[in-house]
Amino acid sequence: MMDEASEKPVNLYKLLKVNPQAERSIIRHAYRYLVNIHHPSNELNGDPDMFKKLTDAWQLLSDDGRRAAYDATLDENERYEAFTYPKGADHINWPEQELRLATLQVLYAARKKDEDGGLSGVAIEECLQLSSVNDIEPTLFWLLDKAFIELGGESKLLITDAGIQYLIAELPKPAKPDEQ
Repeated sequence: MMDEASEKPVNLYKLLKVNPQAERSIIRHAYRYLVNIHHPSNELNGDPDMFKKLTDAWQLLSDDGRRAAYDATLDENERYEAFTYPKGADHINWPEQELRLATLQVLYAARKKDEDGGLSGVAIEECLQLSSVNDIEPTLFWLLDKAFIELGGESKLLITDAGIQYLIAELPKPAKPDEQ
Protein backbone atom coordinates (compact mmCIF):
# COMPACT_ATOMS: atom_id res chain seq x y z
CA MET A 1 0.00 0.00 0.00
CA MET A 2 1.48 3.33 -1.10
CA ASP A 3 0.88 6.87 0.19
CA GLU A 4 -0.06 8.84 -2.93
CA ALA A 5 1.20 12.15 -1.49
CA SER A 6 4.75 11.00 -0.70
CA GLU A 7 4.93 7.94 -2.98
CA LYS A 8 6.35 5.82 -0.16
CA PRO A 9 4.74 2.81 1.53
CA VAL A 10 2.13 3.58 4.18
CA ASN A 11 3.13 2.50 7.68
CA LEU A 12 0.24 0.22 8.61
CA TYR A 13 0.74 0.77 12.33
CA LYS A 14 0.55 4.51 11.80
CA LEU A 15 -2.54 4.06 9.64
CA LEU A 16 -4.25 2.09 12.44
CA LYS A 17 -2.78 4.42 15.09
CA VAL A 18 -1.31 1.60 17.17
CA ASN A 19 2.07 0.88 18.63
CA PRO A 20 4.01 -1.64 16.51
CA GLN A 21 4.37 -3.73 19.69
CA ALA A 22 0.58 -3.80 20.21
CA GLU A 23 -1.09 -7.12 20.78
CA ARG A 24 -3.51 -8.42 18.18
CA SER A 25 -6.54 -7.54 20.33
CA ILE A 26 -5.47 -3.88 20.49
CA ILE A 27 -4.98 -3.81 16.73
CA ARG A 28 -8.41 -5.40 16.27
CA HIS A 29 -10.07 -2.77 18.46
CA ALA A 30 -8.23 0.02 16.66
CA TYR A 31 -9.35 -1.38 13.33
CA ARG A 32 -12.97 -1.76 14.45
CA TYR A 33 -13.05 1.76 15.86
CA LEU A 34 -11.51 3.40 12.78
CA VAL A 35 -13.41 1.34 10.20
CA ASN A 36 -16.65 2.28 11.93
CA ILE A 37 -15.76 5.96 11.55
CA HIS A 38 -14.73 5.63 7.89
CA HIS A 39 -17.41 3.14 6.80
CA PRO A 40 -18.97 4.30 3.52
CA SER A 41 -22.42 4.33 5.16
CA ASN A 42 -21.26 6.87 7.77
CA GLU A 43 -22.72 10.13 6.48
CA LEU A 44 -20.35 12.33 8.50
CA ASN A 45 -16.96 10.68 7.99
CA GLY A 46 -17.51 7.93 5.42
CA ASP A 47 -14.48 7.41 3.22
CA PRO A 48 -14.48 4.29 1.02
CA ASP A 49 -10.76 4.63 0.19
CA MET A 50 -9.75 4.88 3.86
CA PHE A 51 -12.15 2.04 4.70
CA LYS A 52 -10.36 -0.19 2.16
CA LYS A 53 -6.89 0.84 3.39
CA LEU A 54 -7.87 0.08 7.00
CA THR A 55 -9.33 -3.29 6.02
CA ASP A 56 -6.22 -4.21 4.04
CA ALA A 57 -4.02 -3.18 6.99
CA TRP A 58 -6.08 -5.30 9.40
CA GLN A 59 -5.95 -8.32 7.11
CA LEU A 60 -2.17 -8.13 6.94
CA LEU A 61 -1.50 -7.35 10.61
CA SER A 62 -3.99 -9.95 11.91
CA ASP A 63 -2.06 -12.76 10.20
CA ASP A 64 1.01 -13.56 12.34
CA GLY A 65 3.13 -14.73 9.42
CA ARG A 66 2.28 -11.77 7.18
CA ARG A 67 2.78 -9.38 10.10
CA ALA A 68 6.24 -10.78 10.83
CA ALA A 69 7.18 -10.42 7.16
CA TYR A 70 5.83 -6.84 7.12
CA ASP A 71 7.69 -5.96 10.34
CA ALA A 72 10.91 -7.16 8.75
CA THR A 73 10.47 -4.53 6.02
CA LEU A 74 10.32 -1.64 8.51
CA ASP A 75 13.46 0.08 9.66
CA GLU A 76 13.84 1.12 13.29
CA ASN A 77 12.82 4.74 12.64
CA GLU A 78 9.60 3.64 10.96
CA ARG A 79 8.71 1.46 13.93
CA TYR A 80 9.00 4.40 16.34
CA GLU A 81 7.49 6.92 13.91
CA ALA A 82 4.30 4.90 13.82
CA PHE A 83 3.35 5.82 17.35
CA THR A 84 4.44 9.43 17.69
CA TYR A 85 1.91 12.19 17.31
CA PRO A 86 2.56 15.90 17.04
CA LYS A 87 1.44 17.81 20.09
CA GLY A 88 -0.58 21.01 19.92
CA ALA A 89 0.44 24.07 21.89
CA ASP A 90 -2.82 24.56 23.73
CA HIS A 91 -3.83 21.08 24.81
CA ILE A 92 -3.67 19.31 28.13
CA ASN A 93 -0.98 16.64 28.28
CA TRP A 94 -2.57 13.90 30.38
CA PRO A 95 -0.70 11.09 32.09
CA GLU A 96 -2.14 7.84 30.71
CA GLN A 97 -3.82 6.63 33.92
CA GLU A 98 -5.49 10.01 34.46
CA LEU A 99 -6.65 10.12 30.84
CA ARG A 100 -8.25 6.68 31.25
CA LEU A 101 -10.11 7.77 34.36
CA ALA A 102 -11.11 11.14 32.87
CA THR A 103 -12.44 9.39 29.75
CA LEU A 104 -14.48 7.01 31.89
CA GLN A 105 -15.80 9.91 33.97
CA VAL A 106 -16.95 11.75 30.85
CA LEU A 107 -18.66 8.61 29.52
CA TYR A 108 -20.21 7.88 32.91
CA ALA A 109 -21.68 11.40 33.02
CA ALA A 110 -23.17 10.82 29.55
CA ARG A 111 -24.64 7.50 30.69
CA LYS A 112 -26.17 9.10 33.80
CA LYS A 113 -27.94 11.62 31.55
CA ASP A 114 -29.24 8.88 29.25
CA GLU A 115 -29.00 5.11 29.80
CA ASP A 116 -28.00 4.69 26.14
CA GLY A 117 -25.88 7.85 26.22
CA GLY A 118 -22.50 7.74 24.64
CA LEU A 119 -20.05 10.12 23.05
CA SER A 120 -17.89 10.14 19.97
CA GLY A 121 -14.11 10.22 20.25
CA VAL A 122 -14.20 13.83 19.05
CA ALA A 123 -16.68 14.81 21.78
CA ILE A 124 -14.47 13.21 24.42
CA GLU A 125 -11.46 15.02 22.95
CA GLU A 126 -13.30 18.34 23.25
CA CYS A 127 -14.43 17.63 26.84
CA LEU A 128 -10.86 16.81 27.88
CA GLN A 129 -9.31 19.71 25.91
CA LEU A 130 -7.08 17.49 23.79
CA SER A 131 -5.57 18.87 20.59
CA SER A 132 -6.52 15.85 18.49
CA VAL A 133 -8.50 12.64 18.73
CA ASN A 134 -5.12 10.97 18.07
CA ASP A 135 -4.15 11.94 21.63
CA ILE A 136 -6.87 9.72 23.07
CA GLU A 137 -6.97 6.80 20.64
CA PRO A 138 -4.43 4.61 22.50
CA THR A 139 -6.45 5.16 25.67
CA LEU A 140 -9.68 4.24 23.89
CA PHE A 141 -8.11 1.09 22.49
CA TRP A 142 -6.95 0.08 25.99
CA LEU A 143 -10.39 0.75 27.46
CA LEU A 144 -12.03 -1.24 24.64
CA ASP A 145 -9.60 -4.12 25.13
CA LYS A 146 -10.39 -4.26 28.85
CA ALA A 147 -14.16 -4.08 28.05
CA PHE A 148 -14.51 -0.90 30.12
CA ILE A 149 -16.11 0.79 27.11
CA GLU A 150 -17.86 -0.50 24.01
CA LEU A 151 -18.85 0.80 20.60
CA GLY A 152 -22.48 1.76 20.27
CA GLY A 153 -24.45 2.98 17.31
CA GLU A 154 -23.34 6.00 15.29
CA SER A 155 -19.67 5.48 16.31
CA LYS A 156 -20.46 6.41 19.91
CA LEU A 157 -18.49 5.03 22.82
CA LEU A 158 -20.39 3.77 25.87
CA ILE A 159 -19.12 2.97 29.34
CA THR A 160 -19.84 -0.60 30.43
CA ASP A 161 -20.75 -1.80 33.91
CA ALA A 162 -17.18 -3.11 34.22
CA GLY A 163 -15.97 0.40 33.32
CA ILE A 164 -18.09 1.94 36.05
CA GLN A 165 -16.73 -0.54 38.60
CA TYR A 166 -13.16 0.16 37.49
CA LEU A 167 -13.77 3.91 37.71
CA ILE A 168 -15.21 3.66 41.22
CA ALA A 169 -12.33 1.44 42.38
CA GLU A 170 -9.64 3.73 40.93
CA LEU A 171 -10.94 7.15 41.93
CA PRO A 172 -9.47 8.58 45.12
CA LYS A 173 -11.72 8.10 48.13
CA PRO A 174 -12.80 11.27 49.96
CA ALA A 175 -11.33 11.70 53.42
CA LYS A 176 -13.65 10.91 56.31
CA PRO A 177 -14.40 13.84 58.64
CA ASP A 178 -12.40 12.29 61.50
CA GLU A 179 -9.31 11.91 59.21
CA GLN A 180 -8.97 15.62 58.43
